[in-house]
Amino acid sequence: MCYEVVSATRAKLKYAQQRANTPQDITELENLLKTLEKDLIPYYHISGFKHPNILVFKDTEPLKPQVLQWGLIPNWAKNETEAQTIKSKTLNARIETLSEKASYKNIITNTCLIMVDAFFEHKLVGKNKYPHLIQSHNAEPLCLAGLYDVWQDVQNNIAIETVTIITIPANNFMANIHNNAKMGEARMPLLLDKNLQDNWLSERKLKSNTKHWIAEAQKLELQAHTVQKLSGKRALGNVSKVIEKHTYPELEMVQGSLF
Repeated sequence: MCYEVVSATRAKLKYAQQRANTPQDITELENLLKTLEKDLIPYYHISGFKHPNILVFKDTEPLKPQVLQWGLIPNWAKNETEAQTIKSKTLNARIETLSEKASYKNIITNTCLIMVDAFFEHKLVGKNKYPHLIQSHNAEPLCLAGLYDVWQDVQNNIAIETVTIITIPANNFMANIHNNAKMGEARMPLLLDKNLQDNWLSERKLKSNTKHWIAEAQKLELQAHTVQKLSGKRALGNVSKVIEKHTYPELEMVQGSLF
């Protein structure tokens, strides 16, 4: 799953280069990103259960950066109480069952790109969990496939746009980290290489193309390192040090004994 991310801590230019190709378009997009700074707070570590704002590109405006709330509220939610209950259950959406779930089956063409720096997963060794930072092999921003929806908050007379991250079965690299059997099958976000981003935004036959997207995402190269605990008394919070490599001697001893 993907419940914790690093978001908007890299230079705006890095994000612009992920979406635009020509120098002129890159500069224009970089300037647009700067206008979002008030709503796009840098997070070195943020839990999706806090429903942060994250950077998104929607299918309707592929080169316009927008800020949406993480945790999808379906348009049919009856009231604020129901909306709040649902959005903590929709941080992630399994690609295999999108057309079956009430929250997603009617918005399966509401495709979007979710841009983050990296994400976190925990590896279970014995009875202990060790947090890992996962990022692209070249430390560039990651593009995650998502779906979005718009819910009308009638009580407060506002439209709220929210998003969910699509997940797929983990590749071998991620299965080695996301290995807690109690959480079920090992999963990973549906990651999109630059040359696949526009294809995802124009996707209209997702049900029949599921295997294609899984295969493509599982090819992407990732790297990971252990970091300090993300929760509990020793957690560092939203500071840059939280993404730095942290060595656990007992973990290195266990891993070393396997070879």
